[in-house]
Amino acid sequence: MVNIRKILKSEYKSRFPKGERLGKVARLVNWEAFRPMLEPLFKNTGEGRPHTDVVLMTKVLVLQSWYGLSDEQAERDCKDRITFMNFLGYPAQVPDARTIWLFKERIAKEDGKEKEIWQELQRQLDSYRVKVKQGQMKDAVFIELGGLRSEAQSGPVVAIAPHTGYAQDSTIIEADSGAPTDEDVQRLKEKCKSPPPSSSSSSSTQPASENVGVASTVAATAAPTSVITKPRGDTAKTTRSKDGTWTQKRNKSYFGFKLHTKAELNTEFISDFEVTTASVHDNNVDLTHPGEVCVRDRGYSTGGRGLCVNMIRATRGHPLTQQDKELNRFLSGVRAPVEHPFSVMKRVFHAGRVLVTTIVRVKVRMLFVCTCYNLSRALTLSELK
Repeated sequence: MVNIRKILKSEYKSRFPKGERLGKVARLVNWEAFRPMLEPLFKNTGEGRPHTDVVLMTKVLVLQSWYGLSDEQAERDCKDRITFMNFLGYPAQVPDARTIWLFKERIAKEDGKEKEIWQELQRQLDSYRVKVKQGQMKDAVFIELGGLRSEAQSGPVVAIAPHTGYAQDSTIIEADSGAPTDEDVQRLKEKCKSPPPSSSSSSSTQPASENVGVASTVAATAAPTSVITKPRGDTAKTTRSKDGTWTQKRNKSYFGFKLHTKAELNTEFISDFEVTTASVHDNNVDLTHPGEVCVRDRGYSTGGRGLCVNMIRATRGHPLTQQDKELNRFLSGVRAPVEHPFSVMKRVFHAGRVLVTTIVRVKVRMLFVCTCYNLSRALTLSELK
């Protein structure tokens, strides 16, 4: 009997004698550690077909998030790509698209399960947190908490230095609002402008009653703008988001959710994350812990549990002074690494837009996207040792 697994392993080694990125990432994590927390999701009584191995399913979700694949694409590529097979351990069978969706749904419905998975990943990644050069005391700036300095007022001060502490920020994850896209609107407008089936030459010889009929046809096809831009209803057969909300950023409207992250400034690891709807203000999400130094941008105006320092924002009648501008430039440079995860997640992992419709499903999606980013970062740091 031909040993297919042995043949695939041999083929992989011949193609990648020095290994490749996915194969290296697979060795960074003890995947079996996730089994005890995921097995309870399946109450197998011994009747019927046994469920797919939960460790295999976890790896499939990592691959899906790494390449931004749909469930159907993930199923096909796990069967077709040899790098995927190697990452999964050359299983005899891979889960189908429906099984992948149901596994994510089980995680989403289990309250707190995504945080349990995240904490285990954080525990394992501790060994890859190399000591990157941190800011020296000579580079430190002592700033009052909150970043706000008022005359005749003084408060506790905290030392801020490059590559030291944490930074919190958020990014918008777009979703389908149910409203027609720009392409839909343009297509319908062009359709409304198209002439009726009967030609102008023939209409001139038709009776007046028939001309009236032609005019009514033109009026019927010219749909008003309110009809064009009317959002689809709850009964529409679409991926329309049920939990997403609207927000504005730089005078542009967005619909969907918001991913809040807290990143370590020395390693750029994401240490914590939260998902809310897009309309939730950044001030309402605090990921810091007591004693942690955390730098935040102008979107934050209040403090947090940790030693939070916010960039100073100009208000009506109180423009920024030159000293305030210099402080903001310094804080902007300190907190710059927090933007790197968002860039990778959106451009590399294609996670800037989701098709899932509820916030619990978005949390599961972002769990594995943040996991992929941390695994990618861990591989980079491990190669620096």
